[in-house]
Amino acid sequence: MPACPSDSSRPALTAGAKALMNAARDLAASHGIAQLRLQTQVENHSAQALYASLGWRRDDAFDHYSLSLPAGTAR
Repeated sequence: MPACPSDSSRPALTAGAKALMNAARDLAASHGIAQLRLQTQVENHSAQALYASLGWRRDDAFDHYSLSLPAGTAR
């Protein structure tokens, strides 16, 4: 697991994350994309706060599921 950034680097990380998220939004809008989706770990409160601050809304209507298959089962 990567090391947790120090508190002194968090403002720069947040600024970079905001810039990246805004660039993704602008690129999608320039291509006529109507909606973006993302997911985060339940415990990733800092990312969730960032997304909320940028206008993203949490989807409380649906739970999402995944199924991992053993290697070599793809057809």
